[in-house]
Amino acid sequence: MAYVGQAGMGKTTLLAQARRRAAVHGCIVLWARGGEREQRVAFHVVRQLLQPLFASLSEEERARVLGSWANVVGPALGLVSPDAGLSPDHQGVIDGLDWVVTDIAVRRAPVVLIVDDAHWADSESLEWLTGFTARAEELPPLVAVAYRPDELPPVTEAFRRLAKRHGSRPYELAPLTVEAVGLLLRDKLGEGVDEAFCRECWSITEGNPFETVELAIKIL
Repeated sequence: MAYVGQAGMGKTTLLAQARRRAAVHGCIVLWARGGEREQRVAFHVVRQLLQPLFASLSEEERARVLGSWANVVGPALGLVSPDAGLSPDHQGVIDGLDWVVTDIAVRRAPVVLIVDDAHWADSESLEWLTGFTARAEELPPLVAVAYRPDELPPVTEAFRRLAKRHGSRPYELAPLTVEAVGLLLRDKLGEGVDEAFCRECWSITEGNPFETVELAIKIL
């Protein structure tokens, strides 16, 4: 599932709710968020997804999950020190991540994989996520991502195409209606807020949920 929209449209809130609901239902939740400052750090998003899970495992469990890929995937995840003088095999890391996450998804199902702000994810993580998600249709995990479509780098065209497979489209978050802005304002400011005020606020914020909340806070 892919959710798209401009800043402030509620993508993060939506994914946070999905994350909470998945945890309540006993799912293993692998969560990460792209960051503008970390965009050039290879496999930064993948490390966010997997490091918390590996931190909860014993050394024996960790070794079993990594298996023969330990010396390839381990350094990319920050779990194993890389061999001095050896450059990591990029495709080998991608293949190893496929194996490791597939093993986790099968043995620990149900698994939910969530990536917020994917437009700021490092290219290596997006490359892996694109390939894995394309194959995950035959696997148990649910994959949910959110991003700003206008800010995806050109190198992520394969990721953009993936979200439109089989004639489907990402779920695009629309601005709030005047009525929805009114409900939000009355929740924050009280039932005495009149229709004219709600409409003026809607005009100012253009129905952006974040901007509407921020405006209500300033009024309080």
